[in-house]
Amino acid sequence: MITNCSYKNKLNRGFETPFSFNHNQKEYEIRMIILFDQGLASRKRHALNNRVEKTRQAFADLDARLNAYRLKSKEAIEKACDAVLRKYQTADFFSYIISNEPIVTYKNKKRGCPAKGEKQEQIDIVKDFFYLLRDHISSIALSVQFVLQKLNLFSFPMPF
Repeated sequence: MITNCSYKNKLNRGFETPFSFNHNQKEYEIRMIILFDQGLASRKRHALNNRVEKTRQAFADLDARLNAYRLKSKEAIEKACDAVLRKYQTADFFSYIISNEPIVTYKNKKRGCPAKGEKQEQIDIVKDFFYLLRDHISSIALSVQFVLQKLNLFSFPMPF
């Protein structure tokens, strides 16, 4: 049965359930009271929104630096993306795909103009061009529900 309980001078939703556990071959029966703290839920929601927004900004900055000095290979880009997800702890909410579309240009094999009647020989120059496809949860509400399921229920064991 879910009831309103007074906790930290606020009314919170809560319920109680029997709970038993074994310790040193002895069984203990306790009553567990589970509370939903509105303040904690608000703080967790705010923290999650901040982390998701910082992750989006970090991916935008990373996107601007692709194909530059240190981000020219797929492995380096993967390492940078994983570092962003690890830093903001948002790997559950974001995924990415690194794609490569090589750019082919042609260059004359020899310098100067060709002799009359000859066709200039050309060689292919292939340059890798990486881009990042981000696929993230657009609705923060889904993310918040996930976090609430994991973090916002507190249990306080009470003896019967």
